[in-house]
Amino acid sequence: MSMKGTTKGADVLEAVEEAVSSLGLDWEKLTAPTTDGAPAMVGVNNGFVGLLRKKLKNPDLPAIHCFTHQEALCAKSLKMPHVMSVVTRIVNYIRSHALNHRAFKTFLEMMGEDFTDIPYYTEVRWLSRAKVLFRFFKLRERVAEFLDSKGRPEPLLSDPLWISDLAFLVDVTG
Repeated sequence: MSMKGTTKGADVLEAVEEAVSSLGLDWEKLTAPTTDGAPAMVGVNNGFVGLLRKKLKNPDLPAIHCFTHQEALCAKSLKMPHVMSVVTRIVNYIRSHALNHRAFKTFLEMMGEDFTDIPYYTEVRWLSRAKVLFRFFKLRERVAEFLDSKGRPEPLLSDPLWISDLAFLVDVTG
């Protein structure tokens, strides 16, 4: 259910109550809410879980930390530098030189690719890694062609083992 405005524990509880009501669900069948661990979700007094426990008069209602969030944390800690260093180096080469960047975008447009650019990767915004890796993987053949045309071939882009590691990292971070 989409939420607009604030997302305090009370706001989340109100949205969940609305969803449960509109779907005709039975509160008695709730065994444990799943959260992302944010204070608005797990706060004892004003968090969603605390307010839900009060509403259901069940102080022992367990809350589960979201497995999707755990996967994201795992993906964040999985570095695979032999893949990331190559991807980062190539993306930086394309993106940090304005002429290369414009030429790359034009090349992708001429080739009729669905994606016409590749985003920068920044360590600070680790979620960007998934987007960069996904886009790089989808464009890897075009990236190789572009680098060849610039006299900077990258042999790893034709190495099946390296591409397998890239695909694995794309899958895990995605």
